[in-house]
Amino acid sequence: MFFQRKGSLIITNYPNLILIEQAGCELLFLPAYSPDLNKIEKFWSRLKHHLRKTIEEFDCLQDALDNAFRVLS
Repeated sequence: MFFQRKGSLIITNYPNLILIEQAGCELLFLPAYSPDLNKIEKFWSRLKHHLRKTIEEFDCLQDALDNAFRVLS
């Protein structure tokens, strides 16, 4: 099991590190901002790109968003 967390003091304090490792978890420390490792950032990027290309085809933003979510899901 992996536990992914940005440098939180609760996680990085030494006694907690020991407990987490004893539970069989491997800690993965991420940089403060790592959009390449965050799936939602990639999705938002695809969503914005799709909206920019297709927004003119729709009467309102809601219709464009409905279409984008349908196409990208």
